[in-house]
Amino acid sequence: MAESLDLSVVAEGVEDAATLDLLREMGAGQAQGYYFAKPMGLEALLASSLVGCQG
Repeated sequence: MAESLDLSVVAEGVEDAATLDLLREMGAGQAQGYYFAKPMGLEALLASSLVGCQG
């Protein structure tokens, strides 16, 4: 529904590859969670290789 309203949707709580695969099958375009990285501050994020990463 959100995408039909031209809103960006982010699937949260992705903790493993199986969940990510399922979300991709469902058409999810964005995801976040421990599978990608644990929570971190801005300085740590900028120093990591995650900036600009598309998952």
